Amino acid sequence: MSAEFLLYAGSLIIITWGIAHLVPTKSMLKVIGEIAGDNNKIVTMEWIVEGVSIILIGFLVITVTYIAGAEKVGSRIVFLSSGVMLLILTLWSLSKISMKSTKSMKACLVIKSIVALVYIFSLTI
Repeated sequence: MSAEFLLYAGSLIIITWGIAHLVPTKSMLKVIGEIAGDNNKIVTMEWIVEGVSIILIGFLVITVTYIAGAEKVGSRIVFLSSGVMLLILTLWSLSKISMKSTKSMKACLVIKSIVALVYIFSLTI
């Protein structure tokens, strides 16, 4: 399996998940429950920022892979940085969710972790 294949596959997964993250924003706020006015806006903003961020990471990896390939030093820095950023987002989410969180919130941890590891693993191929 080539590094490029892994990078494209991981990017498509994370872009799809980012879009899926954005679509149910209003319904996820209902799951969270009633919170004070400005806190509701802050949670909404955080939810949207995370979705847009993971979409951007996926597009960045696809673009760099397509334009420069997987072997250039600059490309490898982008892949490593993207993987590390996804792991940081995962750890942040892990520190904030509870055992009672929805299945999609728990799935988010798994998906971001897997794609991060795919990006990092692609450096060894």
